[in-house]
Amino acid sequence: MSTSTDPDAPLWSLVESSSKAIKYSDFGWNEPAWAPNSRFNFARYGEPPFSDTTVSPTNVPGRSGVFYDFTGTRIVVEGTLDNSPDDSSWSMTCQVDGQDVMVVQDIYNRRANHVAFCDADGLSPDGVHSLNFTIHVRRTVNFGPQVYFDLLKIAPSPSTDLENALVHIRHSARMNKYDDSWLSTDAGHYTATTGSKVVVEFNGTQLRWYGFYDPTIPGSREGASATWQLDNIPAVRFTIPSISSSPESSQIGVPFFITPELIPGMHRLEVTYAPQVGARTGRPLSLHHLVIQNAPLPSAISVPPTSTPSNGISPGNSSSIATGSGEGLSKTATIAIAVNVSIAALVLIGLSVFLWHRRRRQCRAKSKEAQAPTPFESNPQSPISAPDRKALSSADSSASTVESKGTPIEDIPVRRGSLHIRSWNDDAEGPPPYHPGRT
Repeated sequence: MSTSTDPDAPLWSLVESSSKAIKYSDFGWNEPAWAPNSRFNFARYGEPPFSDTTVSPTNVPGRSGVFYDFTGTRIVVEGTLDNSPDDSSWSMTCQVDGQDVMVVQDIYNRRANHVAFCDADGLSPDGVHSLNFTIHVRRTVNFGPQVYFDLLKIAPSPSTDLENALVHIRHSARMNKYDDSWLSTDAGHYTATTGSKVVVEFNGTQLRWYGFYDPTIPGSREGASATWQLDNIPAVRFTIPSISSSPESSQIGVPFFITPELIPGMHRLEVTYAPQVGARTGRPLSLHHLVIQNAPLPSAISVPPTSTPSNGISPGNSSSIATGSGEGLSKTATIAIAVNVSIAALVLIGLSVFLWHRRRRQCRAKSKEAQAPTPFESNPQSPISAPDRKALSSADSSASTVESKGTPIEDIPVRRGSLHIRSWNDDAEGPPPYHPGRT
């Protein structure tokens, strides 16, 4: 078996028979005609089937195929058998990547769910593999072939994409936070202490809880009850079913409850053993495994290094961005943004000072030229014009505003990403006032 030894890693990626990723041959598959509830008879079938709807081949001679592409190190095709001892009307074949895989031989006079029809192990962890599972119906019989396809179980490899997968999580995974009242066996965790809890934090859109029954654990076989609470919604009570089969028979994979569909993201589930007040002591609350419908984790926000535009403002720096965990920007991202804003401010101030000094030198040159003696003219009708005081006042006010260090960058009344610093050489601007005696 090539499954991961990490208790926190998904044991299996599960694919239900109703999955759109599975391709069926054109030659028919049918839903079973018998009541699906009969499959939950532990005395007859054992662990219940996983899929809500299993399928069986059409009762007509021909071949019914199941095709699926996957990445992983192992794949198991599972289903239900309810076969008579002399029914040889059908057979099955299995191939992975074009290579034959041995199929189950003990198919006659057998009634069971989760029968491994074929099991391909030791596959390459890299690349995509192809499954071709086929049931060959040789002849028509009463009630049709009593064989039913339930699910595919895939042992994930490091290259397996589990973002949207249905995953099997062990009871021993560290994401399951048990209090001190819980005990454990090879089959799972259990508690018979009223009020004891376990908290499960998971990322996904749905969770299914599966318990177990172990006859070696002391306690009642009577039914009991517990509650589950998801995030901040009111607690929901559920029943722990009584054991009606032989006490010598252990049971695993007993479905206790399934949550409603959730919005993608992180969720907190709290399960509490809570028998009804006045009720007799019943079965312990147990956990064998969880099945979680995964969802993609929210992408972490990263702030790549960028060059500062010449206008000194980087588009989008002032907007608030939340990370997938809901805790705001990381410390690194916050520091990066602060550094970018500081650099932009320094560039803007430096550019303003440079332009102001350049314009001041130009004003001095013009002033000296204006003070030079002019030739005598017999018709003095062109006196030297005095500077436009209104224009000078406007330019001086503009220069002092840009130079000011007390105004935050984000308060400059311009559109983001379109700041335009006008040169003092523009025709619309007059020179700043000249103050004699200042340097």
